[in-house]
Amino acid sequence: MKTISPAHLKFFYSLPLIIAALCAGSSSAQAADWLYSIRPGDTLWDLCAKYTKKPDCWLNLGKANNVEFPRRLPPGYLIKIPVSWLKEQPLPVSVSYVKGQAYVTRPNEQTSEPIAIGDKFPIGSTIRTGDGSMTLSFGGGSKMLLENNSELVLDTMSSFEGRGYVDSRMRLNRGSIKTRVPLTKPRSRFSISTPAAVAAVRGTEFRVSYTIANSNESTGDQFTMRSEVFSGLVAVSAQSSEEDVPAGFGIVAAEGKALTQPTQLLAAPSFTMPEHLMLPARLQWTALTHAKAYYLEILNDNDREELIDSTTQTPSNYVTKSLPEGCYRARVRGIDEMHLQGIGAEQKFCITPTIATPDANSFTVATLSEHVIAVSWNAIDGANEYRVETSLNDQFTTDVVSAITMKPSIAIDIHNQENIYFRVQAIGTQGEESKFSDAKGWVSSHLDRTIALIATYIVLLLML
Repeated sequence: MKTISPAHLKFFYSLPLIIAALCAGSSSAQAADWLYSIRPGDTLWDLCAKYTKKPDCWLNLGKANNVEFPRRLPPGYLIKIPVSWLKEQPLPVSVSYVKGQAYVTRPNEQTSEPIAIGDKFPIGSTIRTGDGSMTLSFGGGSKMLLENNSELVLDTMSSFEGRGYVDSRMRLNRGSIKTRVPLTKPRSRFSISTPAAVAAVRGTEFRVSYTIANSNESTGDQFTMRSEVFSGLVAVSAQSSEEDVPAGFGIVAAEGKALTQPTQLLAAPSFTMPEHLMLPARLQWTALTHAKAYYLEILNDNDREELIDSTTQTPSNYVTKSLPEGCYRARVRGIDEMHLQGIGAEQKFCITPTIATPDANSFTVATLSEHVIAVSWNAIDGANEYRVETSLNDQFTTDVVSAITMKPSIAIDIHNQENIYFRVQAIGTQGEESKFSDAKGWVSSHLDRTIALIATYIVLLLML
């Protein structure tokens, strides 16, 4: 276990190291100045040598910032550094995918605007999702999936163009994010801070969430950060302590409390469904003994983390009824008693054309007896059985009776009704269901009754 000083930790939470100061209304990352928040021990000479390419920087930086005593720089003091002096130029983060409600508040602006694919955000932007999600792309190939009801502030994003080096630091005020940081040379640095703890990585795939654990009148809201590591290594620090969390483990940090020991994550479940499905499509996986619930994501079938839908639930299966035809990826993780998400299982699946709807124009009706009619229709390819519903009105709002038949025909007891309506639904071998056919009506006639009576007498005579 590593330790860091309380003063340093307090500083880390209070101010970002580097923030962009952009002109109001600009979406470019080429700002007039960067702002640097002084850390203990910093000098203007060190700052100039580390961050700038300007030979006489140390002679001019103090004057530009009205610093009279450069050896007495208090921690937290903001120093302006012109972008034109910098060795590395800040690059904006871009939006590669968005679904549902997502908004951004740019630096020096008070109002938010909807987010669209292709938008670019400068340092200092605040990004929020409501009932939606989005994927952010950073320099160096890093991807971040921002889940629903989340708020993220972009503190620092810097890069050496052409070398793939990125330093990205963000604050997660609420919600959950999942991040994939590829291993590069030099390595990308990524850190996510919350008021409860900080997760810092160098090439990994991990998830961070910051939510209210519980709330009551005596204790108030209890905010908790959870971090799950799926590959690589994450250093999580809080309350003057630091834990290295390896792949396959997670950690919980409650605000104002010491870190827990890393906990081994639940193993990945296994999907037990075919690759090709028809709607309604049932996604199924093996149940995990110690899982209290499951977190399921449905994504587009690519590597860009384009989240379409997600759900947290107890059953080890989920039925989706509204996906368009095409291929997707399902990813599911078990959730343990500490609310940590486990290792994910993924499977590609494709929604194939749905089973055809029976054609009401093909329906034929024959009278079998005074109380029974026979209905038949054209068989449907792929149908394993048919559901037939009857009602006394064509809207099927009263006296609805349902029956299942394996053949494209059925005998219906009309119960001495003068008229009746029926409709048919095809059901496939995987339980996929077509839409119901249009309603078809049948009206009794005296001729039908006469034929039915004669048929009944003939049957009785033959039985004698």
